[in-house]
Amino acid sequence: MNKYLTPLNSVTSPSSTVVLFHHAGGHANFFFSWRNNFPTDVAVYAVQLPGRMNRIEEPFDTSFVTTAQNITNEIISTIDTGVYFFGHSLGGILAYACSCELQRRQWYNVQHLFISAAKTPQEVKVMETSVISEDAVRAYGGLPAELANDREVLNFFLPVIRADFKLVVDFKAFDCEILDIGVTAIYGLDDPSTRKQQIVGWDEYCRYPLNLISFPGDHFYLKEYAEDLCQLINNLSYANSKSISNYKG
Repeated sequence: MNKYLTPLNSVTSPSSTVVLFHHAGGHANFFFSWRNNFPTDVAVYAVQLPGRMNRIEEPFDTSFVTTAQNITNEIISTIDTGVYFFGHSLGGILAYACSCELQRRQWYNVQHLFISAAKTPQEVKVMETSVISEDAVRAYGGLPAELANDREVLNFFLPVIRADFKLVVDFKAFDCEILDIGVTAIYGLDDPSTRKQQIVGWDEYCRYPLNLISFPGDHFYLKEYAEDLCQLINNLSYANSKSISNYKG
């Protein structure tokens, strides 16, 4: 039984699969409504890290490498179609890492990687562990304002987001790959944590030219543009997302 991959719909014979990776402090249910934006023959999964929702009794992951390997194992054992990864923030780093792991294992079902509001591996590898303050959590934007000021909610949320940020810092132990798949990097125009000049750095981690897309909004712009993001994925599920003529070699 899978622990990390949470099915968001039920498809008997899927034509393709989408895997969604949540942000730091997030959970699989963040993407629950997204399933309605995909064709009925597309299987949709969301990654669920431990320490939250149905995995609330499990300890937080502490090794980034082990986490990526565990998710990768479940992907290989569960999915037998072409697959599209979408990861937001921490999820973008995890989606990239899983793409690397699958490439190393010569599992070539990954068709495209969508990275949303995520720093490049080079930037993440120099991040240092620090205690995330309550004010920083409020500024992060993962919670509605009315919940971010609720003491009970904040007391629950703080340990989760702090554990996830520690997991991100442990990314420095991960061996990066240059991916042989198409990569799209997406960012919010008003996001102070991932500016365009940072996002374009993902071009160094793929052999095909990077697709760069922006939306109005901050770090959580995707709350307003879920349908548009799903349409981006849908468009690529019906067309080859990489062109040999654009291969960088």
